[in-house]
Amino acid sequence: MKILCANDLQPGSRNALQRASWLAKKLQADLTLLHVVSPDEPRGLALEQRVWRAESHARAALPDDAADAQVRVRVGNPARRIVEHAAEISAGLVVLGPETLAAGSGGIGSSIADRVLAGARRPVLIVRQDAQFEYARTLLALDLSSESAAALKLCEALSFAGEEINFVVHAYHPPYEGMLASVGVAMDKLQSHAQAWRETFASGVRTFLRRHSRDPWRYRLILAEDRPVPGVLGVAERIQPDLLVLGTRAQGPVLRTLLGSVGSRVAGEAQSDVLLVPASEQGSNPGPGAA
Repeated sequence: MKILCANDLQPGSRNALQRASWLAKKLQADLTLLHVVSPDEPRGLALEQRVWRAESHARAALPDDAADAQVRVRVGNPARRIVEHAAEISAGLVVLGPETLAAGSGGIGSSIADRVLAGARRPVLIVRQDAQFEYARTLLALDLSSESAAALKLCEALSFAGEEINFVVHAYHPPYEGMLASVGVAMDKLQSHAQAWRETFASGVRTFLRRHSRDPWRYRLILAEDRPVPGVLGVAERIQPDLLVLGTRAQGPVLRTLLGSVGSRVAGEAQSDVLLVPASEQGSNPGPGAA
């Protein structure tokens, strides 16, 4: 496996580099550190000097246990260069620091993580927390889509789901609940309707886990009766996971700008590290309510 850590070499990105190094060691993966220099930065130095200085700083930033990592410095738009380099080295995982807006990006408000997911179609790990510890508590926010299946399988392949406590949350609203209430359906009928829908959903998620997990019975299932974004964030606030995992569907820049995917909106507000996983381009058949 190959891991690409795209790093701006600012103090806030140190955790991302440490986590990428930790993962490379854990997974026996090849690590590449990529830094992108903007040609428009008014630094007062010639571009060649800025590239040389950036490479020197990047090598100095490598943790001691990642001294053999590849270091690459590119010039251009950060998101575009990350996408290109991820494809060039066939990266299996892209690691980023906390999301920032991509200067010169294709859509107003489009983050680098969004653009890497859409352009590279590779999992993106956004690192916020200290990287000294294992991901002991993982929260998987799943629906019944192919994106969620890909997220579950990657989580298990990377041993992120190998600890004793794991959670699956499925955010939903019982259909027609508001409509039934508006036409005067009795409260006990509404409660029976919601309970039947809850049981149906739980059965569907358990079937999904049996189909896609190597050990489906170790997961604790939480059904959050809310819209996906507040539902996932509400559970995350209670559970306090080390890592939040979501499947996410790539969208066009206009739709992503106006609405935002569930994945990118949750990633922007979550306090934990977040792993966003796109479905493979082949055989993708998204289910209802996917992020």
